Amino acid sequence: MIHCIIEYSTSIDSPLGPENLIEAVQQGATNSDLFKETDIKTRVIPVHHYRTGTETAYFVHVVLKILSGQTRVQRQLLSNMVMDSLSMLVSTGWSISVEIVEIEKESYSELVL
Repeated sequence: MIHCIIEYSTSIDSPLGPENLIEAVQQGATNSDLFKETDIKTRVIPVHHYRTGTETAYFVHVVLKILSGQTRVQRQLLSNMVMDSLSMLVSTGWSISVEIVEIEKESYSELVL
């Protein structure tokens, strides 16, 4: 199980749309071979007001919430796969970051009705 939360800067001239970001993150997570495609849940949060340092540059920040138990090497692989997939979408002037957050298995609950 993995929850992918994508925050990205929006602008009238931004070349990225939410569908492209979702596809890239899903592809990166799938390429890691750590999750079945049906276990990848992705959502996008557009950010309209932001500042990156002293400028207003475009950004994409992805938080990957995974159940605890993966090794450091597996987490690095996942981060790299998502970063590689996203980097193919953007050009110069973008800031891309990927963060892995472990969810404690014992405290996680899910109900699908």
